[in-house]
Amino acid sequence: LVAMCAPEERFDEVAEQVNAHREVAHNYRREHPHLNMWFVVSVSDTDAVDGVLADIEAETGQETYNLPKRQEFRVEAKFPLDGPVSGGDVDCSDLGPDVDPVDRDTLTPAERDLVVEIQDGLPVTATPYADVAAELGADPEWVRRTVRRFDAEGKVRRVGVVPNHYALGYTENGMTVWNVPDDVVDEVGPAVASLEFVTHCYERPRHEGVWPYNFFAMTHGRSEAESQRRIEEVRETMAEHWDVADEDWEALFSTEILKKTGIRMAERAGANTERA
Repeated sequence: LVAMCAPEERFDEVAEQVNAHREVAHNYRREHPHLNMWFVVSVSDTDAVDGVLADIEAETGQETYNLPKRQEFRVEAKFPLDGPVSGGDVDCSDLGPDVDPVDRDTLTPAERDLVVEIQDGLPVTATPYADVAAELGADPEWVRRTVRRFDAEGKVRRVGVVPNHYALGYTENGMTVWNVPDDVVDEVGPAVASLEFVTHCYERPRHEGVWPYNFFAMTHGRSEAESQRRIEEVRETMAEHWDVADEDWEALFSTEILKKTGIRMAERAGANTERA
């Protein structure tokens, strides 16, 4: 995650320059008096991040602030809808082939091709795995077993529907940021992550004199009032662990999606593929 200041008179120009980098997966405009552009850089080698940011700074003339995650407490985008939904909450995790995880960090060439093929999602058809297999010239059973194994190994977080939360009415996207005392971060993290409406929760570094916050909790709401109630619940949870002052936190709401392509895996998968 990277933050930067894009001058209002040059905002569109800077956004175009940042978005032109294929390493930039997401980019948002957020409400903040100084750091109004927030984007995600994804590369196969973390050492390459500095080079990407140096290029962006040279092109835009603006300083960037790198905020890599130090701890991840939650990444789980769930958006409850009004119900009850007949037949909802169906758990199909016990279906499919039985697999054993493999103690191997690299991908085989065939696995790499599978990752690249399904990175935009499985086809919305009656036979998605067979259709993927046909594209690869592979056995459908191998595709099912490999995807299942990737899930068991943590190479994919889950297999499921990816909702468009804006279309579901969750239009208030609030990134709350907190200056949590370092000695209670490990307590606060799990507590905030347990709130069902928090979708992302991380510890990240501060930047002295510019960015005093080290804890991020993303909330979503269907109205400004709902969003504010949820942010207040985060604050109350924080207050159970330390004395939270008004100057210890902010809420940065997104006002414009500048780029959202998802993380493309061709380069990263290639970097972790076994050589023949």
